Formats: sequence, C-alpha cells, structure tokens
Amino acid sequence: MAVLFRDLQSYGPMMEDVCRRFDIPVSFRRGAPLHTAPLARACLLPFAVVRSRFNREDILSICNSSYFAPPGASVSPDIVEELLLAARYMDETLGTVEEVLARRIDFLRKAGKNPSREERLRHFLLPLLTDLRRFQGNKSIGEFIGLLEWFIDKYQLYRQGIAASDLRALKRDASAVSLFRQVLRDLESDLRSLGMADCRLSPAAFAELLKEGMDGMFLAGEHSAGVAIMNFHDARGLFFDHLFIGGLNEGVTPRRHDGHPLFRDNAKLLWQKAAGIKPFRTAAEKNLEEPLLFYLAVGCASRSLTFSYSYIDNRGNALLHSPFLDDILSIISIPETRTSVSSISPELPFSLEREELLNTLAAHGDFSLAGQRDAAPVLESLGRIAANAGIERQREAFFAAEGAALRTALSSPYTGSLKRVDIVAELSAFFTAPPGNCFAPTTLEEYGCCPFRYFLQRLVGVSSLEKPDLELEAKDEGSLVHELLHAFFQRLADEERLPLRNVQEARALLRETAEALFALWEKERHTGEPLLWEIGKERLLSLLERLVEIEGEDSSGFVPRLFEHPFIDLEVTDPDGSQIRLKGKIDRVDTASDGRLRVVDYKMAGDRQKYRELLKIENLGIISFQMPVYLLAAARELERETGIRSDSFSALFWLLRRLDPLTVDFTPAKCGDCPGFFAIDPEERRELGNKNFLNRLCATVHSMKGGEFQISPKDCEFCRFRSVCRYVEVNMREEET
Repeated sequence: MAVLFRDLQSYGPMMEDVCRRFDIPVSFRRGAPLHTAPLARACLLPFAVVRSRFNREDILSICNSSYFAPPGASVSPDIVEELLLAARYMDETLGTVEEVLARRIDFLRKAGKNPSREERLRHFLLPLLTDLRRFQGNKSIGEFIGLLEWFIDKYQLYRQGIAASDLRALKRDASAVSLFRQVLRDLESDLRSLGMADCRLSPAAFAELLKEGMDGMFLAGEHSAGVAIMNFHDARGLFFDHLFIGGLNEGVTPRRHDGHPLFRDNAKLLWQKAAGIKPFRTAAEKNLEEPLLFYLAVGCASRSLTFSYSYIDNRGNALLHSPFLDDILSIISIPETRTSVSSISPELPFSLEREELLNTLAAHGDFSLAGQRDAAPVLESLGRIAANAGIERQREAFFAAEGAALRTALSSPYTGSLKRVDIVAELSAFFTAPPGNCFAPTTLEEYGCCPFRYFLQRLVGVSSLEKPDLELEAKDEGSLVHELLHAFFQRLADEERLPLRNVQEARALLRETAEALFALWEKERHTGEPLLWEIGKERLLSLLERLVEIEGEDSSGFVPRLFEHPFIDLEVTDPDGSQIRLKGKIDRVDTASDGRLRVVDYKMAGDRQKYRELLKIENLGIISFQMPVYLLAAARELERETGIRSDSFSALFWLLRRLDPLTVDFTPAKCGDCPGFFAIDPEERRELGNKNFLNRLCATVHSMKGGEFQISPKDCEFCRFRSVCRYVEVNMREEET
C-alpha cells in the first residue's frame, strides 16, 4: 500500500504523524525529505521574516518555534501576538516594529495607562529584530552562510533539536542537523568551484538555493516496512495493490516551477545554444513534465486507486480540484465520498487513543461503562462528557422553541438566565447603586440587541483581539468623522457663521479643519496603509462637502447649537422608587426660533431601512435607545437655558454613506397611538405602562437586575462571540415576540 503526493514538504510530516498515532507502520522510500524536518524549516525562518518585510505572522513563527531559545528573559508568544495586535502592527508598511511599539507606549502614557508590558516586549524583541535585519540586503554566499550559522548558534536551534527527550524526534533532528550542515558546506563549495563565491544574492535567492540544495536529501532512521509514503518521482516504476493519491488541489498538483535563482532560463537557453546540447531543463520544460509524472503515479496502482483532495480550507472556503483530476472525471465517472473533518469518529474497535475512545462513546451516547474491566481511567472524563451532553440537550430545546414565552420557560444558566439567588441579589444591588445604575444608551442597545453579548462584554469583561487592517477600521472612521464635524461646526458657531449660508466659504473651512485633524491622526493614531489612507481622506472630504451643501440648502429653520454635547446626570425614577442615571454625548442639537428641537446623529452607514426601523415606536426602548435618550437630554438642557420645555422635537439620522438625512418627528401630537411616549411625569407614566419610553427603559434594567441575559440576539452580523454562545437561529412566532 502506498500514499503518493506531488510534494512531501507539506504532506509528509502530516502523514507520518497520523500513521504513527495509529501504530500504522510507515515507510519513506529514502527516508523523510530533509525539507520536511521541523528543524530545517526553523533554520529558514529568518529569510521568511525578511522576505515578508517583518510580517507579524512570520515574527510569531520564530517566537512560537520550539527550537528557538533566545538569550535572557523571554516573553510568551501569546503576549507577543496580543501586544502586536493591540499596536496595530502588520508589517513594516507603516513603520518598523520598534517604531510602532514606541508610538503605542507613548499613546498609553498620554492616556494615563501603564505601558510596562509593551516596554518589556520591546526589550525582548529589539535584539532579535536587530539580528534578523542583518539578513537584509544582498550578500555573498559565504556571508549568508556565516550569518546563518551565527544565528543558529546564538538562538540554539541545533542544541534545542538534539535535546529532545523523544527518541524518534532526537534521531530525526540529529539527522537534520547533520544534513543541513552538509547542505551549507556543499553549497559554498559548489559555488566556489564555479567561480561564483563572490556573487551577491538577495536573501530570497539564497533561501531558494538552500531549498534546491535540500532536494534529494533524506533523513536517516526512517526506513521500515509499512505504508509507503513518497512523491511522484520516487514512485516511478513501482506497483502497489492499493494506492492513494492525495493533494489533488489546484496550486498543489501540478507543482509550479519557477526559474533557478542563479541559473536563469534565458542563461540556460544561451548556454545550450552555444554548446549544442541540452543538459539543463527550463522552468517551462519542467512544467510540461507535470502531466507525465501524474499519470506515471496513477499507473502504479494494481488493484485499487483512490484520489483525495480537500474541498474546503480551514476557513470554510471552497477549494478547486487539480486540473489533472478534472481531466479524469471528464472521462470516467468516479463516485465521490466527502468526509467532514468535524464528524470523523472511528468505530470502537478502531479507537486506539484515549481521546478517540471518549469521542466515539460520546457520539453513540454510550456514557455507561460501570463494571467494565479497565474502564476506570476514562470514567471521570466520560461522566464529565455526559454532563456536558445534558447541557447541550437543554440548549437545543431552548433554541428549538419558537415562542418567546416558551423560550423563557426553557432558559437556564447555559442559555443566559442566571438562577442562583446570591448572584441575582448581587446583580440587583449592582444595578441599583452607582456606578452600576448609570447607563449609556449604546450599552442599553447592546442589551436590547443581544442580552448575552452585553453580559460577556459589560459584566464579564470578555473582549476579542482585533487584527489591524490595511484600511482605517469602521469604528475609527466613524470617530474621525465625528471629530471633524464637531471641530467644523464648532468653528462655524464660534465665528458666527450659523445658520450656514455661504457654502463655498464653508467648504474651504471644512478642508482647512480636515487637514489639521488628518495631520494629528497621522501623528498619533493608526491610519492604515498610506495610499489607502490618502484615498480614504479624499472620499470622506467629498462626502462631507456634499453634506455641507445639503445643510446650506436646509430651509427647516433649525440652527446647529450644541456639538458633541455631554450629559452625565439624566435621572429616571423607576416605578420601584430606585434611580437610574443616563449618560452620553449627543452629536449635535439644533434649535429653531419657534421652540422646536432636533437631535442629529451621524452614522457612517447607508442602510436606510435599518435606521428607519430603529426610529419606530415599537422598537424604541426595546432595541433602540440612543435617539429617545438624546431627545430627553437635549430637551432638559434647553429647559435649563431658557426655562421653556419644548413639546416639539424630532430626530435626524445623517446616513453619510448615502448622504441621506432620515428624519422622524416625535412631537406628541404626531405620535399616533402613543401621545405620551416621552412623558416624564411619574403619574402619567404609571397610566401609560408599556406605551411610555422610560417605562420600557426601566423594564430593561429590571431584566438585568433579574439576571436575564438570554442568548436571543436580534442581530449577529458583526458579533465576535459566536464561538462562545453558539447561537442557533429559529424563526420566532410573530404573535409571541
């Protein structure tokens, strides 16, 4: 029996590991290829880092390598990843690692935060990065070899390899050390013989030469009888009763051939033309040999032949067949069996490891091994799995319920409803007194959208690592727009240019204000890849200039009055007598001479339907809190200043992606069935019940006090906690929602 791949570099170690785990005898025809050895790949990591311009993932590969032993105190690879992500570092496009960390440390100090972890990371990475930068630039073969041997010795790559306690790993790594040293010696000797010792190469070209030199080198101690694992070349002329050909995906089979780093194809052609013979093959000729190698491999099968390919990658994206497999399937109909990697569970007789035995028993629902001989080692784990299975059955029943009342009845601590009396009492006490009884409307909306997400973020303090992007992130773009519009309108107000009439003059002021703010952001914030940042700035300015034009055409009589107006003490009296305090910051408050009031909220969005839904009475106080709270806070501020309480107010969402102002008038006379929706008088609220916004808000806080954090989200689109809640969507019956 044999398993063949076009190239064993990726598949060899994986197949060896699988076969050894199941005690399947395995044989490499000439031993495992040197380039599959983990130690050899670790030795090539400096070139990968340099080639990728110090990409974060390649730096982490070095830090994560078990062969890497830096002198002095080290930092956990998890901490390295966390802090580089927090600093928004990807590669050197936006500055070196040292520069990015320095900016991060400076930012934390200005914010009054402790940057000790970042300083420790900088101290750890600085010597490593300095050493890695020595690999940059063109060098001679001798210089690269000397540098690589110095790096291997300093960071103890060889010594870590031969210190392995596992005998098989020790043999593998000892053989890899010997062979890798031989490759370096042979490479230097061969190029000296060719008179190319002083030829200067790029780091990428030198790494390619090393890989070329490792071709045909095989680790010792890997010969044995068993399943043969080999590449297409080594299988030529052999026959196997049962043959598996794997790796049949586009980009893997056929293998792509590029030109030699030193002996380019055009040089080969010139040499062959002058010599009159063809001892060297060009990359194009090697590519033409690929179909022949594949069909020679197919011909090695005597009784059965199985083709294998991956239909999805580790992110769930579909993968394509190899064109060779497509050719065969176009001629012969071959039945296909797809196996989900998440459902692989061997039958009991083939469960050869503890974890496999437990998984198989769990898959069959067989949790009782009492009295079974030799079952003691797994009984405790099996009991734990049985308990978890019971929890999952409760969750399934909860998610399957189509009515809100039934869901509430089935809810448990495993679906977000806290039941322990002491915990509920502690929650009630927390939400009754400061700071727990102080809410921002955005946090209330988090609860309204998904109580469980609110619980994770606000009470447990769970957060997800955010990976930096080449472009300005959406939330940062929103912050930039808010800062710019605040500065712009505040300047117009200070210079008595409101209401806005001279649009051309206002556009010039907008650009002037924007240039100063952009410069500040470039100095202090992460703005992404420079070219994309420049494009983004112009796009934003175009949008905001059009906003200025539309504002200049506004004939509603409203005049912008307050900008980024904060409030921290808007008090609401709960029907039970306790106090709820509201805080926040209003993007803009407009007033008219006739006493009308308008709250404006900027959104870097264009989904008109979404925000129209948020302004509907049936959603206010349920999933939408911002506009009602802002209107109440603005009305109170206006009453404080003028002594007059406005009874005519409206809300405006500025949807900047579409330059579309969405306005709803909440004047009591125009509220239809809910004329007292914004009433604040306790007696009037008592009569209105759920038809009053503040009563709905109090009911939301009551649910928090009662420990209700059900996994019943209204929107999961941008949620980062799906792997935690594992929500299963079921359409709820409308009459019970």
